[in-house]
Amino acid sequence: MQFIKNMKISTMLGTGFASVIIISLCVAILGRSQLISLGNDMELLADRSLNNLLLTQELKTGFDAVARSVRNMALYQDHERKLEEKQVIDTTIARNTELLEKLNERANLPAGKALLAQLANLRPAYMSAVKDAITRELSDNPEEKMMLDDMRRTQL
Repeated sequence: MQFIKNMKISTMLGTGFASVIIISLCVAILGRSQLISLGNDMELLADRSLNNLLLTQELKTGFDAVARSVRNMALYQDHERKLEEKQVIDTTIARNTELLEKLNERANLPAGKALLAQLANLRPAYMSAVKDAITRELSDNPEEKMMLDDMRRTQL
């Protein structure tokens, strides 16, 4: 304590300002390092997670589009419109297959891989029901017209 009392006022002020500057520099360096870390995390989220989310959303939209087209085929009486819907279904199924392949390539977490494996196991039954519904609907025999209940069971 005696040391501080013997110091000149100019030395005390200089020491005080120097300590404030040193503390400010430490806070600035720590803040910068945290911002860099946050920026890296944001890049990771934007690059991987957000793209996977967008692919998943597009895949869901594709599944919905196939279901709508199958429903439309059941509702239409015109054979040409049914063929147009079949074309939409074929295109959408091809795009869904591409999206699933991309998601399989990008999956890096065990939970994501497990969900994609579950989807891969269930997809053949769904595809079978879709193809059966299309075949029934395009047939000329009214007895063979599709039952939407078959499709619904495979979607759940």
